[in-house]
Amino acid sequence: MADNSISIVAALEQQEMRMSALNEIANIGTGHAARALASVCGRDFLISVPQVRPITFDRFQELVDNIDETYALVYMAVDGDFNGRMAFCMAWPSCQALWQMLIGSAPESPDDLTELEWSSVVEVGNIINGSFLSAFTQFTGLLTNANPPILAVDSFGSILGSIAAEASEQHVALFVETKLWDQEESVQGSFLLIPSEESVNLLWESLGLNLAA
Repeated sequence: MADNSISIVAALEQQEMRMSALNEIANIGTGHAARALASVCGRDFLISVPQVRPITFDRFQELVDNIDETYALVYMAVDGDFNGRMAFCMAWPSCQALWQMLIGSAPESPDDLTELEWSSVVEVGNIINGSFLSAFTQFTGLLTNANPPILAVDSFGSILGSIAAEASEQHVALFVETKLWDQEESVQGSFLLIPSEESVNLLWESLGLNLAA
């Protein structure tokens, strides 16, 4: 009984340390993103303390209240020592707020998107994805490489189906919810890191937090 109690306590402590490490990576990532956005846009942005949680792939639909709501998602494959997928996603109202921040106007619907609006969302998503990837590399020492970004604007359910088809071998994701704002507008967004199962084990090993045999 004593041995079992000790093993349970050790497992709980390890899970706490893992979450602490994930939160630290997210904090570094949001800091990188704020500085990068300020450099590109020529003005300061504030980014909230990120809310981090792991989630299994079969529960992704729980990330939003309505899977039929329109979202924009900037999606990138990652390879190197660590491989998988990552994405930054925003509900349509946040996209409109982002365009107001960046270019002073916003389309009423996805059908009205122009090349300027399309490319600006890709650029912001690319900056945020790259910032989190840089933080991940800095914290773990694992070398990574991001492939060119892809933008999807569709219902969250349709986007989720496409991700599921593309990343069928992955089972768990790191979900990071954050908010960025300037003096007039705010944007709610979420970062997703979807690693391969092998990469999850490599992550914990690099941090000295792999499960004891």
